[in-house]
Amino acid sequence: MLQKVKLFNGNPSSLHAISETIHWAQSLDYYADKLAEGPKAQYYKLKGEGRRIAYWRSDKNGLPCNGGTEVTPAEAGILKVIKPATTGHPIQLCTKWALHATMKPPRWNGSRLWLVALIGEVVGDEDKFGALARVIIGECSEALTEEFK
Repeated sequence: MLQKVKLFNGNPSSLHAISETIHWAQSLDYYADKLAEGPKAQYYKLKGEGRRIAYWRSDKNGLPCNGGTEVTPAEAGILKVIKPATTGHPIQLCTKWALHATMKPPRWNGSRLWLVALIGEVVGDEDKFGALARVIIGECSEALTEEFK
């Protein structure tokens, strides 16, 4: 049975949020097609597997700038995994228990934009997602025009 989903609640800001998400979702393939062959192939493989593909922003050195503590700069192909506590710590957004991604990159700090894939269980809301594993697919080198900085 089909369910009706109300996307627009009458609030103009919710319509803007929907269009922003659609814009960035539709841009994923565009940025992937500009990657070198290896990262581009990885993108389409991960997408074909149904992985959550999204964006992540870093500082100019490829390091987190929205509260993360990673000391290894981002580069294409890096897989980062958080090992949960032996008790099986759950994924928790806005903590050390999640590697983050978003479909609304202009809402986050950072001078570099990356395509990433979240691996395994993914939690989140309309603004951000988190998982215990994330692959850096490649950098969207021309994405950050003055409009989005």
